[in-house]
Amino acid sequence: MSGSQLVFVNGMGRSGTSALARVLSLCGGELPQPLLSTDEGNPHGYWEPLAALNLNDEFLRAQGSSWYDPTLRVQQGRSIGFSQRAEFVGQISSFLDACPKAATVVIKEPRIAALLDYWCEAARHVGLNPKFVIPVRHPDAVCASLMARNGTSRELSSALWLKYNLLAERSTRNYSRVFVEYPNLLSDWKKEMIRISGALSIALVLSAESAVDAFLENGSQHQRHSGPTTEVFGEPWCSRVYAELSQAAMDRAPDTQVLDEVFTAFSLCSRSFEIAIDDFRTKYGPEASVTSNPRGTMSAPTEHVDPSE
Repeated sequence: MSGSQLVFVNGMGRSGTSALARVLSLCGGELPQPLLSTDEGNPHGYWEPLAALNLNDEFLRAQGSSWYDPTLRVQQGRSIGFSQRAEFVGQISSFLDACPKAATVVIKEPRIAALLDYWCEAARHVGLNPKFVIPVRHPDAVCASLMARNGTSRELSSALWLKYNLLAERSTRNYSRVFVEYPNLLSDWKKEMIRISGALSIALVLSAESAVDAFLENGSQHQRHSGPTTEVFGEPWCSRVYAELSQAAMDRAPDTQVLDEVFTAFSLCSRSFEIAIDDFRTKYGPEASVTSNPRGTMSAPTEHVDPSE
């Protein structure tokens, strides 16, 4: 895909990532095939390449992790050797090299936010400079969506919201990027596409108006929230992060000092929880665990299954 513009929809799942990917594709972006099939969790489509999902899932699983892991064990990379990293980057490079030879290629896969360093390294290997569209959505709306679809606790949902939003912002500071608040996309998608086109210097077309309108109307958000943020960790972490990202979605630079302060605090807690989870595994085994299937939804507890998968 040499000569193409590579655009990642990079952020927390359930934040409008699927809607953004689809609208970008209707406005001229090309989605790598084959795509993940629809299901009850997203009947209007995930719009993400199945090969990318499988690559990411396999790598996370090898680290004793999954998309549902609230810790930063993979990002801190203590157990990832050079050869393992090189192999994963090589696999991503092969995937990117096989992507469509289009003017703009759009890739959305929520696990990439946790593995962005590897994907950016692979992009450089194939001669691409990645650009990013980062979705923003109220934490309570995202948590409500996860709780309704997956049965996750508010605590885990909030931790995941923090983790993926913090990583998406922090890992893209040296790249071209634009933040898009999900309700803004639904209310005026043309304005947001124009913002994206200008911020990333990519050519988007707005001629598929009826198709975009029909898609957004059929797949409009079911969980809405515009009030105060529910905080479950004893600190206003979600409120502070959401305030900065919302500012960014209005083309005002986020205060990275605020975001770094929250990231540092979250990272310290993440390390403590990682130790606690590993201790739980050692002492009590894998019973009553929760696993993730290839679509990222959660299955019922089963015996003899690693709780991190």
